[in-house]
Amino acid sequence: MKLKTILRELPLEQLETVRARWNIHEPDYDGVADGDGRRDRLAEHLYPRLQMAQYFLPAFEHLKDDEKDLIYFLAIHGGDLPADELAERQFDGDEKRLDELVGRLSDIGFVFV
Repeated sequence: MKLKTILRELPLEQLETVRARWNIHEPDYDGVADGDGRRDRLAEHLYPRLQMAQYFLPAFEHLKDDEKDLIYFLAIHGGDLPADELAERQFDGDEKRLDELVGRLSDIGFVFV
């Protein structure tokens, strides 16, 4: 799934968490009154910025080593692997550990299921 589609499906609260964690300024919400409009505006605002080194690198540097390792592993393998294969190859089959790590990284905009 493409990043823009993923961002459009996330709740406003998660998008706000991503924005804050990546230290991205708020979009202009003028003329947007409801939560869905704010979510859509923020998703559009985040989309290009989550692909820019100036935001990615500082946010990435604040990750823990195991979080960075997972991102490196995913990047090396094209970014899209089935969960069971990822658990086996990166976590010796420990799906609980994988779910926990992916959950943390998903909450802050680095990995999406």
